[in-house]
Amino acid sequence: MIAHEAHFVGHLIKSTVIGAAGGLVFAASLVTFDVAGIGTLLSTATSKALILALVLGGSATKGAAFGFAFSVAGSSRKQRVSRPAYAPVLATEAS
Repeated sequence: MIAHEAHFVGHLIKSTVIGAAGGLVFAASLVTFDVAGIGTLLSTATSKALILALVLGGSATKGAAFGFAFSVAGSSRKQRVSRPAYAPVLATEAS
């Protein structure tokens, strides 16, 4: 793997982990503040572990996807400048 590819992959993994952690914090706040009755559902369920795994797992997955997407979409200015410039396409008239 080329050095800049390793740096890019490391950046994406870091952003994905940060996004997953954000998703877990978001899910924990939903359960804590009982938004849409999720906390009540969890407290009255017979299989608490299953419901908790579904809520936290789904939120971590969505958070990881958002973290990955934002890291790709919002690259830093330094990375944008260092990319090779593409040659402009010259328009030619068809005769």
